[in-house]
Amino acid sequence: MLKFLLLTSFLAYPALSIKCFSCISGMGGPECDETNLGEVAECERCLISNGFIEGFEFEFWQRSCATTDLEIGCDTTEYENGEYISYCVCEGDLCNENFETAGRD
Repeated sequence: MLKFLLLTSFLAYPALSIKCFSCISGMGGPECDETNLGEVAECERCLISNGFIEGFEFEFWQRSCATTDLEIGCDTTEYENGEYISYCVCEGDLCNENFETAGRD
């Protein structure tokens, strides 16, 4: 009986969600860059990323939901050809506004 009560309690209260900004630059959706934050979506975690990849004619920006299998934190990868990608995964309402609010030092 106790197992049944715990199971029904768990199912009755879905995972808590947070609000995250959501946009991808150059993909036809809302503008996305350092100052254009996009729309607001309900997520479990938030992501912010930017970088330069060969083939793009601009520095790209992305704000979106992140899956829970991604660890909270920030990282940057730089490549020999000048490409780079920086990202942060964070938890907290609208934490992906910029890299500082997402937790980058």
